[in-house]
Amino acid sequence: MIIKSVLLFILSFSIVHGVWAQTILGIDVSKWQGTINWQQVSNSGKVFAYVKATEGMTYTDPKFLTNITNGKAAGVVMGAYHFARPDNNSAVQDATNFLNVAGSYTGNGYLPPVLDIEDINRNGGTTYLSDLFTPAQLTAWVQTWVTTVQNQTGVTPTIYTNTNYAGYLNSSLNVYGLWIAKPNTSPSAPPNNIGNWNDWQFKQYSWEGFVPGISGNVDLNVFHGSVDDFNELIGLNVENDDCSGAILLNSDSTCMATMGSVDDATSSGWPVAGCDLYAGNALAADVFYKFVATDTIQTISVNPSGDLDAVVSLYEGSDCANLTEIACSDNGGGFGQSEHLTATGLTVGQTYWIRVYDYGSQPPTDGNFEICVTYTSAGSEDISLSDAIITSSGTVNAGETVTAEVTQHYSGNSDVIPDVYLYYYLSEDCVLDASDVLLYDQDFSTINQADPSDEESQVLTIPAATTPGAYYILFVGDATQVIDEFDESNNTACAQITVTNGVSQDIYLSDASITSSTLVT
Repeated sequence: MIIKSVLLFILSFSIVHGVWAQTILGIDVSKWQGTINWQQVSNSGKVFAYVKATEGMTYTDPKFLTNITNGKAAGVVMGAYHFARPDNNSAVQDATNFLNVAGSYTGNGYLPPVLDIEDINRNGGTTYLSDLFTPAQLTAWVQTWVTTVQNQTGVTPTIYTNTNYAGYLNSSLNVYGLWIAKPNTSPSAPPNNIGNWNDWQFKQYSWEGFVPGISGNVDLNVFHGSVDDFNELIGLNVENDDCSGAILLNSDSTCMATMGSVDDATSSGWPVAGCDLYAGNALAADVFYKFVATDTIQTISVNPSGDLDAVVSLYEGSDCANLTEIACSDNGGGFGQSEHLTATGLTVGQTYWIRVYDYGSQPPTDGNFEICVTYTSAGSEDISLSDAIITSSGTVNAGETVTAEVTQHYSGNSDVIPDVYLYYYLSEDCVLDASDVLLYDQDFSTINQADPSDEESQVLTIPAATTPGAYYILFVGDATQVIDEFDESNNTACAQITVTNGVSQDIYLSDASITSSTLVT
């Protein structure tokens, strides 16, 4: 992506010319900085910026979207922070507000999400968190917030606080990056007291900085680490760019999504997947995952957050040097469409590898996605049909159309399942066999435990050569058998129709006239 290329150039330029050595500088802002000229900020050498997104369970900073969008467009690496309000709300309420507003601005190319935990100065008064919570209570609140956000985004949050609370919070939180407030210090001097943390990630070294493009004072920050460290933090070093670095996914009964991206991935040089029909020179910049099968049937779901047109393939073998493709999914739906690959006949306990890349010759502008692996044990799911009716006339001429409707239902506990196809047949006896005529096979339901029913309707053409008589429209649910059901007997339903000989009948009038005098007195 252009923004990331700019970032790498800035950092490389800085090192070569000795301007900052490896000191990576940034700012943090909120609505109080007003309208910001982000291009000037970028030109001044500020590499990153944190933007206030939310506070408490309802508040959204009115400048958040403008700042994070314009900052990224100017080449600044952006991140979002949340001002904690444990005095009023639960950690889950606060986290939910942040995720609803800023959840899309996490992951590759962004700074980690931040929880700002400090005393609350509002309306001329100060609420001291240490008066309201013991260290254990406040630690539990913070832990719940960071866990909730990490589970949703797949990114480990950073905690912003001052020296007082860095020592007040329990050491169990020091597994999270620390952004320590140390105003009136030098960007090159390490903080002298970081409480229960062993290391620090960012330091806020001034509350009264001046930066071109911003009117008035602004907070100044420095990153603790090298260029490689910074790039790794924001996801530019793609961990799973090669098969050997494949990320291990858990197989669950429901989709437990992991964030992923093909941004900045490179091609492994492998042949394109078997289902990839792109005729040009495919870029195939791929990333890799692996999982241990917990069922003979597993579904791999990839849900893009942007314009990724994902190709998903599955491999088996002893290691990365000896893999064979066994399944593939490319639905042809285009940019941003989800892919669901259901593989059958797997061996429980065996490791399988997943490869994901973008279709075509050009990378997407946003290659981020969520991926999960799910299983459904045999006997726990079912597809059934109900309410089969003919909504047009039940008598139809051969060669003409009839409108048929049915409701397809899902019973089970899966959040994501493959498209469940519904086929329509013309049948003499409402029993599916070789004599039945397939009328339509492109209708499907996107059903799951959250949305278990879908009403389907199709206009069907009765073949012109059909012999007049009584027939049924035979509906067949899960016609492609993507669900391992506990009851296959309820997959069909019928609605009766009568087919006539195809000669339209009508009553009409003609030759109207007056045979007596046309003058009446």
